[in-house]
Amino acid sequence: MRSATTSLEEYVTKQKIHLRKRQKEELRMFYIGVDLGTSAVKLLLMDSEGKIRKIVSKQYPISFPHPGWSEQNPVDWYEKSIEGIRELTEDINRQEVAGISFGGQMHGLPSGDPLERRAFNKGDGLSQ
Repeated sequence: MRSATTSLEEYVTKQKIHLRKRQKEELRMFYIGVDLGTSAVKLLLMDSEGKIRKIVSKQYPISFPHPGWSEQNPVDWYEKSIEGIRELTEDINRQEVAGISFGGQMHGLPSGDPLERRAFNKGDGLSQ
């Protein structure tokens, strides 16, 4: 026959394991990475253990209005980023997103005029 002490110790151990599982479930967090590239925005969803849970890519156009010009509409960057974040997080509780990181194209220069809605990118020869 087992002693009352052993049974109590087993019970306490089981309760500690159960509590750790619940805490881990309650502390679930996600992180979003956004890479704004020259032809698409790429997004990924990662959990708190570093596991990539989902990857999404949304393309946007590049226009060539004149020979040597290469332009984009910054509104496309915004809209595709929002669209991608919505798709990326459609299967999770969005309140569990603990952080978002953005990286942008190094050679994109948005116009200073918000009504103009164009950005020049690295293939643009307008400045030469």
